[in-house]
Amino acid sequence: MDYVSQPELRGRLTQVIDRAERAVVLNLAGVSFCDSAGLNVLLGPPCSPARWRGTWSPTCSDRETRPR
Repeated sequence: MDYVSQPELRGRLTQVIDRAERAVVLNLAGVSFCDSAGLNVLLGPPCSPARWRGTWSPTCSDRETRPR
């Protein structure tokens, strides 16, 4: 997740959040690199609580994760 992949990541994440009813779990286990542009996508809009009131759970688990 970097400056080059940031636009695609933001677009896909926006689509997922717009369709989600109550929770989004983003498994980052396969991510080998994340710079400030990637963090900006994860911490800023569209994931900000001001925009979306659901549960947002980034994880790095090899197991299936389900929101509570």
